[in-house]
Amino acid sequence: MTPGGTCQDGFTWCNGHCVELSLDIGNCGACGNSCPSGQSCVNGTCGCKAGKTLCNGVCSDVNTDTNNCGSCGVTCSAGQYCQYGECLCSSGTTNCNGTCTSTQSDPNNCGACGNQCPVGQVCTSGQCAEPTIAVTTVSTTPAGSSVPVTTVSTTPQTYSIPTVTAISPTSVYMAGGSSVVITGTGFTEVNQVNFGTIPATTYTVNSATQITATAPAGQAGVFFVTVTTPGGTSAISGGSKFTYTETPQTATAPTVTGLSSSSGVPSGIGVGALWITGTGFTGATNVYFGTTPSPWFQVYPNGVLIVTSIPVHAAGTVDMTVVTPGGTSATSAADKFTFK
Repeated sequence: MTPGGTCQDGFTWCNGHCVELSLDIGNCGACGNSCPSGQSCVNGTCGCKAGKTLCNGVCSDVNTDTNNCGSCGVTCSAGQYCQYGECLCSSGTTNCNGTCTSTQSDPNNCGACGNQCPVGQVCTSGQCAEPTIAVTTVSTTPAGSSVPVTTVSTTPQTYSIPTVTAISPTSVYMAGGSSVVITGTGFTEVNQVNFGTIPATTYTVNSATQITATAPAGQAGVFFVTVTTPGGTSAISGGSKFTYTETPQTATAPTVTGLSSSSGVPSGIGVGALWITGTGFTGATNVYFGTTPSPWFQVYPNGVLIVTSIPVHAAGTVDMTVVTPGGTSATSAADKFTFK
């Protein structure tokens, strides 16, 4: 910027700052034109990023959104998830009259939808059968007697439906082979662990609450991990969500080596663009000014990260850090930014 409000080519003077109207969500296409929350500025028009669809004012991925599966307003039934725009039951379950259930363990749909087991029987491996009996033998010697008395009691064996509450890590490279720790409950007599519809390459049940599995090869996208036992198949949940990435993930954290400007003003979003140079910005998930996140940024093919909306912040000097799947950039003299 030069005195008098003149900006370099490609930028426009808006409210005392040079902004890029084709990208700035606070000045999209024209000064003062702010994009609604959740939308971005693409070529000077408010809308959704590539791969997203505007549904009821919110940018949604219709390939994975259970409330907008395949198209806006299509909601998947309870127990279903959205994959490639289609509502599906999790692996190991079948859609019976609109409900996802395990035909291997559901006594009302045993072996097939609508096949109900007689009263008192259970469904095991898709077959109606008498419940397994656990036999307990206790031998005691009554007072005043030298002859022991043996008491035998029987209890039907029962299994609870397993649950998956957490996955670590939550994303791996789609080529497979990564070790994944699954946390939950009811991991007794586990007979199947699936990533989406694909069985785990191997798995080890560490305890009734933890499994270590090797992720199989898959396709890039969001899936759910399920665990199957004689009690049934775990339901899908936020804790069981799992992502296959198109590119290998590394443990290398990004580095910030320079900023196009080391100072700004403590005002609202859309105060201009800031170029950040460094390494490892691919897949960046957050950019922070101190502890305050930037509402909009983009990594360009040349590796440069551009922040087009500097957040509101009190006057002072802060470290500007970048977060990627590999970690958070270490602070240094090169990332200092001053709010005047």
